[in-house]
Amino acid sequence: MTTRKPADDQRDPGEDLRAIAFCLERALEPSYRVKAFRSAAATIDALSRAELVRRAQSGSLGELPGIGKVTALVISESLAGVEPNYLRRVATLGETPVSEGAAALRRALQGDCQPTPTPTGVTAAHRSTRWPAQQGILATPTWC
Repeated sequence: MTTRKPADDQRDPGEDLRAIAFCLERALEPSYRVKAFRSAAATIDALSRAELVRRAQSGSLGELPGIGKVTALVISESLAGVEPNYLRRVATLGETPVSEGAAALRRALQGDCQPTPTPTGVTAAHRSTRWPAQQGILATPTWC
């Protein structure tokens, strides 16, 4: 397999295809669509960037196994240095619209899944007391 590392100012078509697959998977789209984008990424990972550019310019990307019209367009846009339209379109799939207050709460709670919360201002003396979860009142923390 050829290792391609694009310059910092270049997009990586393989990464764009994998990002599309991730977005589709996150949105619970049919698995055959996810697989199609991952297969296309694996196919182009085996080629050099120069070969991809040559094929994109000649319109022969579709001759590669696993590359269809949509994936060829994504690859061409990525090689041109722009974010593929398809990636922009699927990036918001699966996101549940919520109010700004709920979004702020979600951001504040993200990654905060401690088994025993420590409120602000708790001193060493307070830490010796048992929390409701430790007393059996709360079987499972409600914030997880």
